[in-house]
Order: sequence, then C-alpha cells, then structure tokens
Amino acid sequence: MVYGQHHGRHNREVLRFLQHFQVIHSLNIAIGYPQEDIGNFRYLMKDITLLPHATFLTLFVMNEGHAFGASVFHMLRLCTDIRKLSLVLNLEEQSTCPSGCICDEPANWKIENLTLNCLREAEITDLSGAECEVAFLKRLLNWAGVLEKLRITFDYSVSKNKAKELCQRLSSIFRPETIVEFYEHSEENHLAIDVLLFVYGYLITCLQGECYKLS
Repeated sequence: MVYGQHHGRHNREVLRFLQHFQVIHSLNIAIGYPQEDIGNFRYLMKDITLLPHATFLTLFVMNEGHAFGASVFHMLRLCTDIRKLSLVLNLEEQSTCPSGCICDEPANWKIENLTLNCLREAEITDLSGAECEVAFLKRLLNWAGVLEKLRITFDYSVSKNKAKELCQRLSSIFRPETIVEFYEHSEENHLAIDVLLFVYGYLITCLQGECYKLS
C-alpha cells in the first residue's frame, strides 16, 4: 500500500520475504491506493528502501484515480538495472481524486534525475490518457535514454478517435530511435487488429499488414 493509517504491516511482511533474495529474474509488485480520502494517511513508500536485483519488473497500479508518479518513481529508483518494465494501470473503474489531494507528493519525481540505462523495452497497459499518466510517461522517456521499444495498450473505454488523438499528442515526446506500438481494444474487449506505430519520427497505421503514414 502507498498510504495507510498505520506503519505498513503488509508492506513490511512483503519486504521481509523479499530479503531472502538478492536477484529475481521477474519481479511483480502491486501498488495499491486506498479508496477513501488519503489526506490524513501516512505515506508508506518511504519504508521501502531495498528490493532484489530484477531483470523484468511488472507494476500493477491500482491508483483509484490518484496520481501515481511518485510511488512508481520510488520503485524504479530501487530497480535501476531492469531491462523490461511492464506497467499495468488501474484495473478498476477510476474514482475522482479530491481537490488538494496529497497523492502527487513527494513531488521530487518530476524534477529528480533517474538513470535507467539498462531499460530496453517498456509496455503500458490500459492507458486512458489521464494527465497523471501522460506526465509519468514523459518522465519515463527522459529516464530511459536507450529505450528501444515501447508498447502502449489503451484502456477499453478509449474510443478509436480518442486513441488516435492521444497517439498524435504523445508522438511529440517520443525519441526517433524508439519504436512505439499503440494497441486498442475492439468491441469484444480483445486487442484490435489495427496497430499504430511510431517509427523513426513518423506515425504509421497498420491495418491487416498494410501500413500508411498519417498526416
């Protein structure tokens, strides 16, 4: 848990278990936020100071509408040797973050440098286009200077038109050397056949094997 009223007993038990490992090939971690107002809660992430060395890191972010950049930044700061990052965003319907919420604190993640020189591949699942998601994606691309491939799957609630608008909006932050793939869900809640690629500075749509440059 990211916030809580107590001293993070669950977090301590998980950390105690992970201390038995120095290296883990694939590490999966769930980052959960309370459903209620967190204004009077304690920030528990600062108690997490060490994680095993991992090659593949998967973070399941159940943020309940809260900004999650600070908590994910904290986890990445402890796992700078990863080669692949998978970020699975909120699996539940997001609630509305109250005005003046402390969820974006500590705010140092927005300016502090983080070097992820081993990170070659990243995937983000269920992206809805929320401002906190876009803000984190911008920082991630800044930290991962040698990222070769990025795969983004939009949330099922994102329409085809909105998906294309988000592709155009996000294209300005991608490096030319990073191959970016966009996927969207079909009406049957399966991944659609059409894929949007951002390759060497050009946004391309691929439909059943045929690729076209978008204006």
